[in-house]
Amino acid sequence: MTATQAIMTPYGGPHRRDRSAHQWPMTVLGIVFLAIMIFPVYWMINSSLQANSGAANTSWIPLHPTFAGYQTAIQQQGRNLVTSLIVSGGTVLLALLIATPAAYGLARFRLRGMRWFVFVLLITQMIPAIVIANALYTLFNNVGLLNSYLGLILADTAAQVPFAIILIRAFMA
Repeated sequence: MTATQAIMTPYGGPHRRDRSAHQWPMTVLGIVFLAIMIFPVYWMINSSLQANSGAANTSWIPLHPTFAGYQTAIQQQGRNLVTSLIVSGGTVLLALLIATPAAYGLARFRLRGMRWFVFVLLITQMIPAIVIANALYTLFNNVGLLNSYLGLILADTAAQVPFAIILIRAFMA
């Protein structure tokens, strides 16, 4: 490489001048793909801020935005939102309490049969949820956990712990 073909970067390595010429088309293509992927989110938010109903009748920019739709949704579905937040928050906390020490043990210690155990954790992700739901229904009915927050949290935690162990173990390793 001659002196006219390369310039030195502050780090001392050569830098081709024509590299930026190749990066522009990829940058433009990336921006186009990003705009295509983000457009449905923009249109959903735009439609929710319009006073008229229907996404087909809305303008591109909300000229007179209103939050009446959000107010109506919270009034009608507020209890369901709180229930979802309680169940999801409880599930996350319980799954992390169980999965973090298990993942630490799997990542830190090298015991015989460890690979098989991780393989079994992967296999449990392939079991359909309905198979487990039938067994959990009978168990929760006998224990008295049907139609309760704790029952939902325990059922969701049972489904999420194997995946959480695999994910946290990969991070710790």
